[in-house]
Amino acid sequence: MEVKYKAGNHLRVETPLWTPEDDTRGTTQLYFRGILGHTLDISRFLKGILYVSGYGAEPEKLPELAVDVHPQPTVIEGY
Repeated sequence: MEVKYKAGNHLRVETPLWTPEDDTRGTTQLYFRGILGHTLDISRFLKGILYVSGYGAEPEKLPELAVDVHPQPTVIEGY
């Protein structure tokens, strides 16, 4: 995977009904491909943390040098 061409989004959720017994089952990680045309990763960590991430943005090539990076001129509209 060429990560320099990827743009990602993520969401971290603390589940309110978590109990210490839940951690005895370990952790779980699921990968989905083709969800709304993108890749999606859902992870369940200890202490009731859910982490949802994916490459939901349109990829764009990054400049070769950091000095060539400039701020975006306008707000990016959501879906």
